[in-house]
Amino acid sequence: MVKFTKIKELFLNNLGLKCISIALGVLLWIYVGNEEGTIKRFKIPITYEGINNGLHISYCSKNKVLITAQGKRENILSCQLSDFSLSLNLSQKSAGTYIYKLFPRKIVRPQNITIKAVYPEYIKIILKSKSVK
Repeated sequence: MVKFTKIKELFLNNLGLKCISIALGVLLWIYVGNEEGTIKRFKIPITYEGINNGLHISYCSKNKVLITAQGKRENILSCQLSDFSLSLNLSQKSAGTYIYKLFPRKIVRPQNITIKAVYPEYIKIILKSKSVK
């Protein structure tokens, strides 16, 4: 009988503080669950648009970039590689060497997703004239 009263005492002493602790724990769990801090990385290919007919890409430092996407957990987990794209417009370029800075805002992505980082930040492209044979 003594053991039962000790167990009962253990649960009923400071009952108000115990209820407040549980409520704070639940609120913290809800807050963390809704936080926009879930991160996922994707390696996406770079596509090139508008290359003039007389030119071709003879060198590109990277064909894919690593992006860090952030958003709500359910949004990030539903993302697929096909949801992201990066395209560079080369229509106004002539033969030569170009270094492009890759900005996160230039990446096509789902609406509720933020791009936090792009690696590498820069890529080098060399355009050369096509040889006529």
